[in-house]
Amino acid sequence: MNSVNGLLWKDWKVSIRTQLHNYLSLAILWLIGLICTLYFDMSEILLTISITLIVVHIFYIGTDMFFSLSKEVKVKLWFHSPLSSKVLLASKFFISFINCLLSITACIFLYIIASLLVNEPVLQEKSFTDALALITTIMGMAIYLGLWAIYFWSLFAVANSKNLKIGRYGLNVLLLFLFISLHELFVTSPLFQYFQKFGSFKAVSIGTTVILNNEQYSEISLGVTMSTFSLPLLAVFTLVAIVIFFLSQQNIKKLEG
Repeated sequence: MNSVNGLLWKDWKVSIRTQLHNYLSLAILWLIGLICTLYFDMSEILLTISITLIVVHIFYIGTDMFFSLSKEVKVKLWFHSPLSSKVLLASKFFISFINCLLSITACIFLYIIASLLVNEPVLQEKSFTDALALITTIMGMAIYLGLWAIYFWSLFAVANSKNLKIGRYGLNVLLLFLFISLHELFVTSPLFQYFQKFGSFKAVSIGTTVILNNEQYSEISLGVTMSTFSLPLLAVFTLVAIVIFFLSQQNIKKLEG
């Protein structure tokens, strides 16, 4: 237990510098939005940037784990640890999740400040449960995409350490395309709609939305709309996430060898 606590503490300390850079970047982007709002007298600019800073956290864990694992491969100290690759990977993922939670909390405060500065209601005529659904959906997507990022990182890392790199890279790209296609097929299938009928709860749908389209001009925006999810779907995606985690761990074992 002490060794696991020590690993968590080590991963936390290593992540502090990256987290500080993250906060600095968020603050700069928010201040740019504030300056543009004051200059153009358009409150929508600051509010849009503030909301976007929250939504983009769906990519936080995946990006953080990619750079963190890449750094571990370079220094190679990680692979000499007496702890199993499963524990090592879980520790990094847990710290990344905590950092993501702290970062999105900071962005929520920035959004609240932005709303107060431009005299707009914080919830934008939505309920507190709608706001909670947005945050839980973002964190859920961050976890799920983060696990997929680890899996494909491990595939490419193994390919990079073996012969016939180009062929392995091509196979991995094909696998990536296949998995994305399977996800799209499942989401648009009757089975997905059937699962939605049982144990549904509030969630949000995050994607691109065409807000203006004509022959000369097309404008696309990041759309966040209220939706629903269900317990059976949550179980399906949780099962996929668990399988992906253990497949990633097996790939990392190959790197240790």
